[in-house]
Amino acid sequence: LFEGSFHRGRASIAVVCASVPQRRPQRLMFAAAVDQCASCPDTTFETGDALLDKAPELARCTMRHAAKTCGMCWSRPCACAELFDAPVECSPKLVVVAHPSELMRTTASAPLIPMLLQRASFTVWGVHTGEVDSALQSGASVLFPSDEAVTISPATWRGTVLIPDGSWQRAQAVVDALEKRASFLGLPKPKRLQLSEASIKSMHSPLVDALHEGSGPGRCSTAEAVALACKEGGDDEACSMLTEATKRLASKIATSLPKPPPSRSSQGLPPRAYDEKAWVNALAGPARVAPLVNGVRRCVVCGAGLARADALANHVRGQRHRACVARNAFDDGAIVGPPCNESAAKVFRDFSTIPLSDAPREPPDVALAE
Repeated sequence: LFEGSFHRGRASIAVVCASVPQRRPQRLMFAAAVDQCASCPDTTFETGDALLDKAPELARCTMRHAAKTCGMCWSRPCACAELFDAPVECSPKLVVVAHPSELMRTTASAPLIPMLLQRASFTVWGVHTGEVDSALQSGASVLFPSDEAVTISPATWRGTVLIPDGSWQRAQAVVDALEKRASFLGLPKPKRLQLSEASIKSMHSPLVDALHEGSGPGRCSTAEAVALACKEGGDDEACSMLTEATKRLASKIATSLPKPPPSRSSQGLPPRAYDEKAWVNALAGPARVAPLVNGVRRCVVCGAGLARADALANHVRGQRHRACVARNAFDDGAIVGPPCNESAAKVFRDFSTIPLSDAPREPPDVALAE
């Protein structure tokens, strides 16, 4: 019987289960690794990257904002039953090293790897330092392209492989940090593994397409990159498992993200009979002084994706957003004549500020904005 908070209790159970490795529940160990992010100590090792050097602080802040998010599928509400099957064998031991800005992101594919592949584990840079050090000391390879990288084959897809997780730029930062950590430990630079050019060219990512329509060809998420690596390394069952799970994740994301409003012509409606240009110009003033919430990465008004967690202020001032606000207001019957300062302020409040205040926010984006 363990006394303590729910998260600490689950972590304690994981410790007991870990004492009998052959019975260790894959999913419970992943959940325990995520729970550890809520109370991780600060680190003194410096990488030179502003976010990685604040990883523990960012992880703790993210977990505070993730109270209603499932700790295993990172979804709200829980989608574990929809996404996960029983884990299958994979030749190498995979260790995901996530950038702290990816922790608890509902669109992340990283949880699929430790949940679906046996012996795979999950770490966050700056939080699970001991696990990362152990992997480096075991002679682990890194799945990330470079001029010196070796193409994956059944002969090279063995041992321990570190999987950096994040956007391309942030995954590169994780790889650089891994190399600096290896040097700090007195170890040689980890060797690189990379996917074949043919695999990348033939790839069409449903997950990337769900996030950025039309951007899927030639790109892949973390889980999809591991699936391709499994295929090249001879782990066909693992490849199939990850590929199908990623498709389910993409489908879930596609149905949950806000979409741009459909055009009137596509609905068989006549053009809007109002002075749109005058209204768009009139909304510029309210847009400059509108109160905003932190951490919104996708506009629920016009469906636009935002590159940064603090980009909303510039977005709402843009012409595209103001035009969409005016069109939505006209379609709702809120615009009946030419604009004035009072009517423009009311329209912007009702059709931009209030909807955005209820927009879904990712826990790591709220942490980054803070």
